[in-house]
Amino acid sequence: LRNVQNTNVTLYYAILTRYLKQTLPIVYTPTVGEACQRYGDLYQKDHGLYLDVAIKGKVRKLIQNLRKTNVDVIVITDGSRILGLGDLGANGIGISIGKCSLYVAAGGVKPSRVLPVVMDVGTNNLELRNNPLYLGLRKPRCGDADFYALLDEFMEAVKDTWPSAVVQFEDFSNNHCFDMLERYQKKYRCFNDDIQGTGAVIAAGFHTAVKLSKIPMEQQRIVFFGAGSAATGVAESIADLAAEAGMKKEDVKKSIFFVDSMGMVATNRGDKLAKHKLGWARTDIPDAVIASLKTLEDVVRYVRPTALIGLGATANVFSREIVEFLHSCCPHPIIFPLSNPSSKAEIVPANAYKWTNGDAIVASGSPFPETVVSGRTLQPSQG
Repeated sequence: LRNVQNTNVTLYYAILTRYLKQTLPIVYTPTVGEACQRYGDLYQKDHGLYLDVAIKGKVRKLIQNLRKTNVDVIVITDGSRILGLGDLGANGIGISIGKCSLYVAAGGVKPSRVLPVVMDVGTNNLELRNNPLYLGLRKPRCGDADFYALLDEFMEAVKDTWPSAVVQFEDFSNNHCFDMLERYQKKYRCFNDDIQGTGAVIAAGFHTAVKLSKIPMEQQRIVFFGAGSAATGVAESIADLAAEAGMKKEDVKKSIFFVDSMGMVATNRGDKLAKHKLGWARTDIPDAVIASLKTLEDVVRYVRPTALIGLGATANVFSREIVEFLHSCCPHPIIFPLSNPSSKAEIVPANAYKWTNGDAIVASGSPFPETVVSGRTLQPSQG
């Protein structure tokens, strides 16, 4: 497909649009994850714009040199948190290319009016820096001053050059993504896909799943495995959607529990919580109980949830014991293993179906095949 894209863009997108279901798992997750990991090994031709800290002060000129009259969508990453694979540095351009392909093939945007961008500010991945085929800067990631100086310049140049373009922030690490939104969202046309894009899509899917479960939102108890930008973004969107339907947002938030690498996220856990977790940290659980909630299974048995959402990039963490207990709490548990790529999925959907006798309502982050349980063919949705 990349060879076709290099030689005949029209044919490339004709293939994608005609065979969208078959090509989506190749153009994007799960294949795009491996493509990013091996980007230097597979490199053929530039697709997109490369920025690095050395060109500060020259970004506007670089954009002008593209000779693009109109751009509608820009996808930019710094490669710091690609899917569930971590810091891939400049190899992250693959995720921007993949997302732009989706905007064209599935969204109808003209190929000439999308722009994939990577902001190369170094990488803390030593394996990449030592790889002779790595195309990015071979040094540790720069500090915030240089990071924001480059990004500020880029955002201002984009606004002046293509005032109607939307900038999508893709796979930036937690230490930047929330601050970036606060810094830019009231001044530029932009959004963070991991916080807002994923949040909107999964909230919509969860709304449908709640109807299928026959347990009203007021009685739902939701456990999130993972407490990063995507997880808190999804939770925020679910709470907002429920509030629009008439519930009090604070009541919704009381029914949502987060689990990270140290257990239940709570203010009395004894560690310093990241800023984005503070609004979701429990304040109503006694110290002695919090001390006992160290694992996902501990939390599930304590909360007795109706829904389990995975955004922690830990494969198979939704064990059979957890799933069967979840099923004992409600007849149709909602199970969303959303981490990408598929190798990072918290559970294989087939197991979610088998361990609940087909009763689970399942949506995954990557595509998975259908499963037959008790004579029924079950296909997980994809978020």
